[in-house]
Amino acid sequence: MTAENAAQFLDGLDLLIEECDNPQIKREVRLRLSERTRKSLVRIGEELCGYPQLASEVRYAAGQIGHVARRLLLGERVPPYCRYLDLDDFVPSAHLPQ
Repeated sequence: MTAENAAQFLDGLDLLIEECDNPQIKREVRLRLSERTRKSLVRIGEELCGYPQLASEVRYAAGQIGHVARRLLLGERVPPYCRYLDLDDFVPSAHLPQ
């Protein structure tokens, strides 16, 4: 998939799971990227050799995707949810006093 054929590729899809694709595809198909992701994407090839993801974050996202995909493919109605669920929002870090 490229920027030129992204719209054609997405046309008519019932379900798209792109979590493990390359950064260029992420940029083309996602409606919203977190600030941290945007900062990381511009650094790839210069300061970073690839898209930085922890295995725990990938598994968290896969769990969300699997849950919703299962419901959709079983014919359940799932209301639209166009938000980014970031683990940092649920479990914020706190700096400990030194």
